[in-house]
Amino acid sequence: MEKLSWLFVVCFGLLSLYNFLQVQELRESRLQDSSEISKEDGKQRHRRDLEENEEEDIWRFIFNREKFTKLIRRISNETYQDEIIRSLAKFVPTERLCKDFVANCRSKECQEKDYTIKTEHSKSSLESEKKRKCLRGPPGPPGPQGPRGPGLESPKLVSNSLNHGLVNITKSKTFECVFYGNPIPEVSWESSAKDFEISSVPNKEKSKIKTQLIVYNTSWSDQGPVKCSARSILGEASHSGDLTVLSKPIIQNQKTLVFVPQGIKFRFPSCEVRSNPPAKITWKRIFWSMPAGRFEVQANTLTIGNVQFSDEGFYACEAENFLGKDKNTLQLKVKAFEMQKTSVSSINIYPSEIANISCSALGNAVKMDGKIAKAGAAVDYKVDRSADNNTITVTASVKEKGTYVCSISNAEETLEVAVLVNYVEFGAWSSWSKCNCDESTTKTRSRNCQNESPMRKCRVPKKETTSCACTCKTGWKKKSNRCYAEIKARNTWNFAELFCQSKGGHLVSISNSTEKDNVYLTYRGTPNVWIGLSFETEWQWSDGSKVVYYHNLQKSRSGSGRKKCVSFKDGGSSWALQNCDQRFIFVCEASMQDNLPI
Repeated sequence: MEKLSWLFVVCFGLLSLYNFLQVQELRESRLQDSSEISKEDGKQRHRRDLEENEEEDIWRFIFNREKFTKLIRRISNETYQDEIIRSLAKFVPTERLCKDFVANCRSKECQEKDYTIKTEHSKSSLESEKKRKCLRGPPGPPGPQGPRGPGLESPKLVSNSLNHGLVNITKSKTFECVFYGNPIPEVSWESSAKDFEISSVPNKEKSKIKTQLIVYNTSWSDQGPVKCSARSILGEASHSGDLTVLSKPIIQNQKTLVFVPQGIKFRFPSCEVRSNPPAKITWKRIFWSMPAGRFEVQANTLTIGNVQFSDEGFYACEAENFLGKDKNTLQLKVKAFEMQKTSVSSINIYPSEIANISCSALGNAVKMDGKIAKAGAAVDYKVDRSADNNTITVTASVKEKGTYVCSISNAEETLEVAVLVNYVEFGAWSSWSKCNCDESTTKTRSRNCQNESPMRKCRVPKKETTSCACTCKTGWKKKSNRCYAEIKARNTWNFAELFCQSKGGHLVSISNSTEKDNVYLTYRGTPNVWIGLSFETEWQWSDGSKVVYYHNLQKSRSGSGRKKCVSFKDGGSSWALQNCDQRFIFVCEASMQDNLPI
């Protein structure tokens, strides 16, 4: 049964293909008839739609689908509707066959006839869809030849405004370049400006590009070359100009007051002016006239010779161009004769080294003289005068220590400065320290370095160390680098502590069980023995060491207001608090370097 149903499907597909070809032949026949009628009438070709009713009659005439379906159902007792549709779609893809022959057919250019072909393609319900197809006629005669398009061109400069680069300071300036080229080139700018903007507008129809450089808030630092460039694969072109900033004069001088020694030839600070175009510079004295015969103006500098106290006052520098003017006022104060530079008051040197001494003064050097002297000794010195005769300098190189006096004088007075030269050397050695028996068994001594400074250090050691012997003196016993002495004379606790101190030690202090055993084993069998521990408001050892070992005593206890002292009894089995006024024998403890004979 299954094979038979497939056989019907194949037959139905072939029959549908045959019917489709018949429909196509009928369409072409009608189109030819329509074309002949159009030619006879002298009219242009056109297309028209087949009437829906005519097309439906053709389909009804070629194939009766309903009868065929009933036949299939009667044979298989099943519904083959879906299977038939899928099979037909494989053999006869009507949707692809009926697609438009021309996909992009403009409404004004498409003059062919329209056809509507019905086809069913829905699984659930049979629907009809209109398909339109444009049939293009034979091409018309060729039109006239159009103008020749632009060819490839390397970049060329068309116009620019770079030759007009003048701008007032703080204003904006726009530069423009127009380039031609095909393809349109890429453009760039070169400038020292800090605040700027670049814009470019291409014109594809004319193969041009206009580019602009806009410099905002122009300043002196923006001045300099400006260059626009265009580049493409075919080459490059460029043009250069200058940005020139115009400004009224601006005087750069910062000083408003100067002090000048009497008698020198003084040159005022130059009147530095920034302007464009250049400014005319003049010097004036406010309220008074210039010193007759003693002043000179060259370029932007004023010079006054042999300055006198009468020259004090205000002097003005003025600068002017067509954009405006500026003015700076400077006050001149004349000071009396004085030293300018001198050596430091104290110089430290090693023996046999050289110390350089100098002093200088401002004034009329022609009328001044100087020298360097030392009491009781001749000094070789040198006097120098500056080229402008405004400064005199006296120098000397000395090896001996002592006080040197550098003096400079003019016709009216003499100035002096003293310099002390010291040797860097050692003083006497100190006494030897006590022998360090706890660690290195050494002793040390030291000496001071006289006249030492950061630049002049002592060249030999300041400290000396030597070995020493560590022993317990007469009446002491050595235990673990410590010396112990049993004093059998009975005394109060306070007297016992004073006696131990007189021998270089203290009542014995015990910080651990090992030290406790050293004392007990040494003095086994003795009655109550004072040790250095006491309590008044807190526990204390007489040598000031920290209390960390309490043996059988309570670590925390309240004070009774009266001092209690500690002794250990026979065998050292216990410690006991006693009245400090009781008289017991006692044990002293000292270091090996501090103990004294008993």
